[in-house]
Amino acid sequence: MASRYLTLLAAFIVLGLDLGARGQGTGNRIVGSVSWDGAPLPGTTVTVTGRGLTRALITDNEGLFDASNLPEGTYTLIAELAGFQPQREMDVVVASGRATRVALVLSLGCLDIIDYVDLGIRSAVEQADTIVHLRIAASEAPTRWTFEDRA
Repeated sequence: MASRYLTLLAAFIVLGLDLGARGQGTGNRIVGSVSWDGAPLPGTTVTVTGRGLTRALITDNEGLFDASNLPEGTYTLIAELAGFQPQREMDVVVASGRATRVALVLSLGCLDIIDYVDLGIRSAVEQADTIVHLRIAASEAPTRWTFEDRA
């Protein structure tokens, strides 16, 4: 009877060790970081595509991400964050039982392009299609507003 309990105990220990190794997720994954000018970029969306799957991840406070349980194959990673140009890393190979490391570095993007030269109020008035003068005044009751026509 005691040997039966010892056998069961040994089986649970072996299973426990096996589950612990799986919980570490040491293989078939892509781990990496996203940064700009040496500083981590938390909140960056990293999209992993390949082998018929697409997985979107968000970097943590240290700019790190972990795409685990991936089938073997070749993947493309795209890192995107508002205000930065998207970074694409192609041909990232995931092999069985191996963690592939990737460091993505984003560069600042152009937020908006403005072609504007202030030529002054005279030019603005000359080029305007319509000029509206609007005056808002309070009436005796402060909850009512009236508009005066000064045409």
